[in-house]
Amino acid sequence: MASWKRLHRVDDQPIDVNMDSVLHMQAFEGHTALHFAVADGEKVYNLWVKEKPDEIHLLRPLRFY
Repeated sequence: MASWKRLHRVDDQPIDVNMDSVLHMQAFEGHTALHFAVADGEKVYNLWVKEKPDEIHLLRPLRFY
Protein backbone atom coordinates (compact mmCIF):
# COMPACT_ATOMS: atom_id res chain seq x y z
CA MET A 1 0.00 0.00 0.00
CA ALA A 2 1.30 3.45 -0.90
CA SER A 3 2.47 5.83 1.80
CA TRP A 4 0.92 9.25 1.16
CA LYS A 5 1.98 12.44 2.95
CA ARG A 6 0.49 15.93 2.70
CA LEU A 7 3.19 18.46 1.88
CA HIS A 8 3.11 22.07 0.68
CA ARG A 9 4.47 23.43 -2.58
CA VAL A 10 6.69 26.49 -2.30
CA ASP A 11 3.61 28.61 -3.23
CA ASP A 12 1.89 27.17 -0.09
CA GLN A 13 -0.54 24.94 -2.02
CA PRO A 14 -1.06 21.56 -0.31
CA ILE A 15 -0.18 18.48 -2.30
CA ASP A 16 -0.48 14.79 -1.41
CA VAL A 17 2.65 12.86 -2.35
CA ASN A 18 3.07 9.10 -2.74
CA MET A 19 6.35 8.78 -0.87
CA ASP A 20 6.91 5.28 -2.30
CA SER A 21 7.45 6.89 -5.71
CA VAL A 22 10.10 9.39 -4.57
CA LEU A 23 13.57 8.48 -5.86
CA HIS A 24 15.36 10.87 -3.53
CA MET A 25 15.06 14.21 -1.75
CA GLN A 26 17.51 17.06 -2.02
CA ALA A 27 17.57 19.84 0.58
CA PHE A 28 18.08 23.44 -0.44
CA GLU A 29 17.84 26.62 1.57
CA GLY A 30 14.12 27.30 1.95
CA HIS A 31 12.81 24.24 0.09
CA THR A 32 13.30 20.56 -0.69
CA ALA A 33 13.31 19.00 -4.15
CA LEU A 34 11.58 15.65 -4.50
CA HIS A 35 12.70 13.64 -7.53
CA PHE A 36 10.46 11.09 -9.28
CA ALA A 37 11.16 8.77 -12.21
CA VAL A 38 9.03 9.36 -15.31
CA ALA A 39 7.43 6.41 -17.12
CA ASP A 40 9.99 6.38 -19.95
CA GLY A 41 12.73 5.68 -17.37
CA GLU A 42 15.09 8.31 -18.76
CA LYS A 43 13.70 11.51 -17.28
CA VAL A 44 13.10 12.76 -13.76
CA TYR A 45 10.18 14.89 -12.57
CA ASN A 46 10.98 17.38 -9.80
CA LEU A 47 8.62 18.80 -7.20
CA TRP A 48 9.66 21.55 -4.79
CA VAL A 49 8.11 21.60 -1.33
CA LYS A 50 8.50 23.83 1.73
CA GLU A 51 9.14 21.04 4.24
CA LYS A 52 12.69 19.98 5.08
CA PRO A 53 13.67 16.31 4.57
CA ASP A 54 13.71 15.62 8.32
CA GLU A 55 10.19 17.07 8.65
CA ILE A 56 8.97 14.92 5.76
CA HIS A 57 10.42 11.77 7.32
CA LEU A 58 8.69 12.51 10.63
CA LEU A 59 5.24 13.21 9.15
CA ARG A 60 2.69 10.46 9.66
CA PRO A 61 1.29 8.95 6.45
CA LEU A 62 -2.26 9.98 5.49
CA ARG A 63 -5.08 7.54 6.15
CA PHE A 64 -7.73 7.33 3.43
CA TYR A 65 -10.23 5.03 5.08
